[in-house]
Amino acid sequence: MNLHRIDQERSRRLYARRARTYDFWHHLQTLWADTAHRRTVVQTARLRPNSTCLDVGCGTGLTILEIVRSCPSTRVVGVDTSKEMLLVAKKRFENSRYRHRITIVEADAEHLPFHDCVFDYVISTYGIGGVANQEPAMAEIVRVLKPGGSICFAEMTSPPKSTRVLLRWLHEHIVEPWIKYFWEFRDTDLLSLFAQQELRIISSNYIGHRILGSTVVVLAVKQGGHRY
Repeated sequence: MNLHRIDQERSRRLYARRARTYDFWHHLQTLWADTAHRRTVVQTARLRPNSTCLDVGCGTGLTILEIVRSCPSTRVVGVDTSKEMLLVAKKRFENSRYRHRITIVEADAEHLPFHDCVFDYVISTYGIGGVANQEPAMAEIVRVLKPGGSICFAEMTSPPKSTRVLLRWLHEHIVEPWIKYFWEFRDTDLLSLFAQQELRIISSNYIGHRILGSTVVVLAVKQGGHRY
């Protein structure tokens, strides 16, 4: 697990200041690969009709937009700690035909304001890498997921050992330090986090992206159901 600590107060200030330009900067820094990654997460989760989905770290609502576009009857709740980012998300959907299926909530991933076992799916795209205490946050996320429910996350990760040495060096010494500085965000070992919560891994797909970093998309299921 990467040991870079997250300064939560600095993170709040950064996202508050950059909320209105977040979409632009995120698209630019990834050369628009983040849009493809969000779409991949939604497709990998295989959302079913008339289901409920929680988007953790929803930010400005980009992943929510992918969900409601691809799953016409899914109801989505987006949570984030940045009220400024959530204001952008609310603005995005206030006149949208999808607005009746979307709820936006200001909440900390470590203290989700929901009952146990209420969501069929939990999705997150770059939502947990900026959380200071990832283990308790994951425990809370799993708590609100129904038995047999699916969880699908995409996060920035260290490149695997099979990746070229130069790309691994660039990621470790340039890409991750820059992302940490600019966004207060770090690499995340999703497989370890999921294993700690005894989630059953269905798939894990690594996505390398030039020198801009690397992403892993992991799909898992909470024990106690028979969806897969």
